Amino acid sequence: MTIKTTKEKGVITIALEGRLDTVTSQELTEKVPHEERNDLDVVLDFAKLEYISSAGLRLLIAFKKDAQATNKKLVIKNCNDVIKEIFSVTGFDKFLTVE
Repeated sequence: MTIKTTKEKGVITIALEGRLDTVTSQELTEKVPHEERNDLDVVLDFAKLEYISSAGLRLLIAFKKDAQATNKKLVIKNCNDVIKEIFSVTGFDKFLTVE
C-alpha cells in the first residue's frame, strides 16, 4: 500500500492506494500515529484504495474515536463502489462521514 500525507490549514489528508488490510493497517498506524493526528481534522482519500478488510475497518473506528476525543472531524472521500458496499453492509456508513 502507498500512503501519501499532506497537511494544510488544520487538516491532514491521507491518500491511500492499494489494500487496507491487517498488514497495511499497521503500516498506516506507524506512518500516521495518533499524536500526529491529535490537533487536526482528518480526511482519508480512498480514490485509489481497492479493498478494505475487517482490520482496516477496526482502524477506521480507532481514527473516529481519536477524532471525537479531540473534537476533530474524520471524513472519508472518493470511495469506490466495493468499499461503499462494505460500509453499507457493516453499518459503517451510519457513523462515518463518507463523501
